[in-house]
Amino acid sequence: MSDTPTLADVFSEILTEALESVHTALPGRVESYDSATQTADVKPMVLDPDGTPLPVLPNVPVAFQRGGGGFLSFPLVSGDFVFVICSEASLDQWRAKAAETAPGDVRRHHLTAAVALPCLYPSARALVSAHATNVVLGVDAGPQIHVTPTTVGLGSAAPVSSVAKAIATDAEVAKLKADITALKVAIAAGFTAGGGSGPAYAGGAAQASAFTSAAAAIPSAAATVASSVVFSD
Repeated sequence: MSDTPTLADVFSEILTEALESVHTALPGRVESYDSATQTADVKPMVLDPDGTPLPVLPNVPVAFQRGGGGFLSFPLVSGDFVFVICSEASLDQWRAKAAETAPGDVRRHHLTAAVALPCLYPSARALVSAHATNVVLGVDAGPQIHVTPTTVGLGSAAPVSSVAKAIATDAEVAKLKADITALKVAIAAGFTAGGGSGPAYAGGAAQASAFTSAAAAIPSAAATVASSVVFSD
């Protein structure tokens, strides 16, 4: 049996060597993060096929969710994990000019064209607060907003409808306004012009006594308001 490599063997070796310099996507660890530029130094967490560690990638742009002026960002810290995507072509010229442009670098799918997505973590660091049915926004094992098809809740995996809270609060405010209006009417009815001697009660001694008692019950300082509807955690 001949040890002479065939043409297929030669092409296979060439392709293998070429693909070793082509990168598509791999996990990485944040070494440092610059919130002003939204870039991070990222250490790839997968070795080369020959077992060689890949170098730290400097100034990798972090791709946060954004659009239409809105955005969602995270306070990345050293030790956080990201998913590194290697662009088909260099992004440097496009990022600098914000316009259609030549990449200025002939390399394809290279580590220098990396983008970091803050999303992928090892199994050992799975989210504690990931919910089976709710949409959750918040800090893992910390303050959160839970959204279901019918409710929005703050700080709990068992949300209470914010719409229902708003309706109940409006009802309490409406009742308070009605009570104040009734009090104003009572005050207006309780007094009448008393000539030069000042205001006098129009309803006689009984009404005067009732009104005096009600007035005495009004606190001289602001009272503490307790509500089962309006609250904060």
